[in-house]
Amino acid sequence: MGLLVLLTVCLGAWQAARALYKQSLADQYAERIAEPALLWGTGTQPPLYRRLQLVGQWLPQYTLYLDHRDFDGANGYEVITPFRLVDGSLVLVNRGWKMQAAHELPPTAAPMVEAMPWPRFFELAQTPPQGRVFQNITASRFADWSGLAQPQWFARQRSGGDSLILDATEPDFNPMRHVGYMLTWWGMSIAGIFLWRKFRQQQEQQLRQEARKHGA
Repeated sequence: MGLLVLLTVCLGAWQAARALYKQSLADQYAERIAEPALLWGTGTQPPLYRRLQLVGQWLPQYTLYLDHRDFDGANGYEVITPFRLVDGSLVLVNRGWKMQAAHELPPTAAPMVEAMPWPRFFELAQTPPQGRVFQNITASRFADWSGLAQPQWFARQRSGGDSLILDATEPDFNPMRHVGYMLTWWGMSIAGIFLWRKFRQQQEQQLRQEARKHGA
């Protein structure tokens, strides 16, 4: 019982640390998104969620589409186009969402973007691309498909979407979810301590009763 109580205390502490970490990410996002955009022309990884004005040129001939992406309940595609920075390195840019995987206008102006983490996904096995249509994308998958160098980082476009629907949703850091987990684990800890004390009291009571019987 003692080990179970210790385990739930540790799990609650871990969730408390996760809540603090997620809150720090949310605060960091709010600060960076409010700052003016930086001119960015190198493959050096920029600060996450920082707004950047990229310097270089689009490579629209290597545009690809991420399938099964929902927007307002409709199924469609996210349009991903590489951008070559002035130092020659590449960044993959999520230009926005559309219903069909073809016939969008090629990008023109250098984009205003937001540096993002690479998309996270879970798959039991890798699905090969069908032409330009991918299920999920990584830097190495793009390089294997395109024959270009691996992109250095990932971004989403924040202005001038060229008729595409831009992704303006804020990352869901949700620190309160971890607070809920923390309270659940620590509630189990308190319940465990209560049950352990009750069990000990019952044991002591039984020992006293047996001692009285033997004394009689």
